[in-house]
Amino acid sequence: MVRRVRLTVLTGPAGQRIELTVRNQGKALHNIAVDGQGIDQDIKAGATATVQVRVPTSGPVTFTCKYHLPQNMRGELQAQ
Repeated sequence: MVRRVRLTVLTGPAGQRIELTVRNQGKALHNIAVDGQGIDQDIKAGATATVQVRVPTSGPVTFTCKYHLPQNMRGELQAQ
């Protein structure tokens, strides 16, 4: 059986720093962690978190919820 996964991809100008606001609409604790950017922010149920991320100049950068990796909660930042 093939499991299909929908991947969230956020794009922006290469090298630009952007503000990313994440809202936890669920009842469980979530997290936003960005590879190589020192971002590891917990988000309580019903709360929001705002982080500054840098769009990579080449290739994708992965962001994840460290608590829900088995459910494949992840996405990518990519240059336009």
